[in-house]
Amino acid sequence: MRFHPADTCAAYEGLNKDDIDQLWYQVHYFQQISLERDGNKRLKPLSRELKLTNSARILMDRHLNQREAALLAGLQATHSLAVLEGKLTGKLLHGLGGAHVRETSLTLHPLYGLPYIPASSIKGVIRNWVIQAFFDGQEEKLKSEQDLDQKHKDIKTIWRDIFGSEESSGQIEFFDAFVDSGFSLQPDVLTIHFPKYYKGESMPGDNQNPNPVNFYVISCRSVQFIVGIRRDAKLNSGYSPGELLGLAIAWLQKALAELGIGSKSSAGYGYFSEFQDVTAKTLQEAKYLMHDPSPAEKVQINMGASHLRPVEKKTVIKEEPPIDLSPAQRLIFKIEHFTEKDLQFSKDKQVFDQVIELGSKGEKGPALALKAYWEKNGAWIAQSKKQKLKIAQINNLLEG
Repeated sequence: MRFHPADTCAAYEGLNKDDIDQLWYQVHYFQQISLERDGNKRLKPLSRELKLTNSARILMDRHLNQREAALLAGLQATHSLAVLEGKLTGKLLHGLGGAHVRETSLTLHPLYGLPYIPASSIKGVIRNWVIQAFFDGQEEKLKSEQDLDQKHKDIKTIWRDIFGSEESSGQIEFFDAFVDSGFSLQPDVLTIHFPKYYKGESMPGDNQNPNPVNFYVISCRSVQFIVGIRRDAKLNSGYSPGELLGLAIAWLQKALAELGIGSKSSAGYGYFSEFQDVTAKTLQEAKYLMHDPSPAEKVQINMGASHLRPVEKKTVIKEEPPIDLSPAQRLIFKIEHFTEKDLQFSKDKQVFDQVIELGSKGEKGPALALKAYWEKNGAWIAQSKKQKLKIAQINNLLEG
């Protein structure tokens, strides 16, 4: 945990790094295990699969739904919106070339730890598709008025309305696209068979050692794309804002189906096949989540009306210890703030081992705190053989 902020170190104090349920952290940290030059010896082997636990999935679903609802509720008054759900045909690999100790990165949201496609990438792939589809892959044609027929002049005007130019900004707004919460990160490999050839050192031949490159890919069912435009947008193409939005969505589908998105699309990653317009459903759900119940509805909710949104239980926030405490003081603080519901957790091997380890170093405070907690909650009178052994160890520690 070196080079981390003090409050981050405090949050992860005593945790096994394999138990950290944050995928951004698991992918970007704890990867190097030695200083060997050989990557196979220097780096930790990739896990067979990384995915959210059930509790984390529920939490992320709730937060992302609230985030999306707030975004859409704020935009509905001024924007026309389209929400598209695209079905992934294989695997998705975005951000492979980003900075990473493995030299094979992956785009994950730093706060949520979830895979997503940045809005800039979505805009970029549509832009590239238009250049390929209408201008033979030659972007220079967009900068010249010469040798363009009326059709291509019209497309150029639409281009400026959607993507903007040096003189004006584009009117279509793209948003980050998140994968469905049932995703997983799976290990994959691409093998470079002629490394010296690709370095320009020799011709390809069987005398060169293949170099396998390991990386994570995203496996998911679908990705949700959100696109919008202001209803009062001033357009030069002659299209209405709604018509331009529909055209942008059509181009998005074409781009994702024909070019794919992300890294290694030439190897089949990042392609989409089926698309479903879920705008009405998504906007209705957003309205429902952001709805403030009337007094009459609140009475019905409290009476247990099943057809209305249930009142969320108030979350109890536990007091956090000051960041400048020693490990022993921090553990004492933690034990002293255990509630009755934490009784089973207090018997956990992780907590007990910390108590014993600190006690062996002369720090008996955590052992005294744990004994007092167990006495208060009836666990000091042991029933099981395992608990009797733990009590004996604490007694030996305190008497030693």
